[in-house]
Amino acid sequence: EVTALTLPGFEADQIQAALVAAEGEVGVPMPHLQTRTLAPKSRPQCSHLWLVSVVNDPEAFPALHDELYGRRGTREATGRGNIHKERKQALALFEAGLSWLHRPACITTSQEELPILDKALGDSAKNLLIPVKARLSPIVGDPIVHCNWSA
Repeated sequence: EVTALTLPGFEADQIQAALVAAEGEVGVPMPHLQTRTLAPKSRPQCSHLWLVSVVNDPEAFPALHDELYGRRGTREATGRGNIHKERKQALALFEAGLSWLHRPACITTSQEELPILDKALGDSAKNLLIPVKARLSPIVGDPIVHCNWSA
């Protein structure tokens, strides 16, 4: 069974509306997104974590975005946010997602977010196989990697 679980928000609402419209047009059942907030006590189990272009988002994590893209102190920097707070939030987000995985597992993330993933994995980072080649994400062009995390 494949379940698409995402955080509530504008993008999720738009995707769900498009799926419902497509289902009505073609008359074929379409998948539906499940949305919910990250409740500390909810611990779904899964074998694939997809955290791509999340903690490097310039709106949600502006200071971390600047750091991960090497833009701090440059004219391309957002110049906003609190780097210490955003690092803690990003680490907590990755740790929550990792706690749901049962290994062996696949972790998909952007190359820019790998330092956060590495820190979240701690000692078990040695069991992470990061591919040499990446694929560009379709929306913003971030290089994404599908990593294997062994037991």
